[in-house]
Amino acid sequence: MDINTLYNPYYKDRADGTRFIQPATAAQYCNRTGSFPYKIDKQDLCYKLFTENGFEWGGDWKTCKDFQHFELIE
Repeated sequence: MDINTLYNPYYKDRADGTRFIQPATAAQYCNRTGSFPYKIDKQDLCYKLFTENGFEWGGDWKTCKDFQHFELIE
């Protein structure tokens, strides 16, 4: 499940040093240190509710970050 994709983008740093970002207009939201509306982080209620119910969060992934994504682990 993907939530608020603009504010919680997917990105992957490529071997050539470039960064692939989806949506392409979300570059400013890849930096998660700032405060902005709709940001999902580990203090957010959205994160807490999903992870407490067995979902994995893409923001915890190591090879890429998918801050919008929650996936049910079966």
